[in-house]
Amino acid sequence: MIKMESKFSKLFEESKFALFVGAIIVAFFFIVFGITGARTVLGFILLFFLPTYLIFKNFDIEPEEKIAFSFFIGLGIFPTFAYYLGLLVSSMRWSIAISFVLLMAIGIAFSKYYPKLKKDKESKEEKD
Repeated sequence: MIKMESKFSKLFEESKFALFVGAIIVAFFFIVFGITGARTVLGFILLFFLPTYLIFKNFDIEPEEKIAFSFFIGLGIFPTFAYYLGLLVSSMRWSIAISFVLLMAIGIAFSKYYPKLKKDKESKEEKD
């Protein structure tokens, strides 16, 4: 029971750190570029950063590493999905929407099923 509480508090602290960093970035762009800059950065965070961060938050790495990996991997994954779906769908707006939904679904499914797979693997190792 205590182990779950500490794990939950660690996850909450990591999320608070990510929200704090995101708020600083949005505030900076709002000050420099106005509302257009803030909207652009929020869209960037929503499309590129959030789906990969949902995947990386399940791994046992530092919060700073999760943020950096999410940023750089998101820069590669989302445009790739959008481009290739654009070739299939022939509408770039639809391909962007589909790739966003696809990546969010992957992130949510990964955060939902990965802990179960990890527990099953640990229980199998204990039996052996």
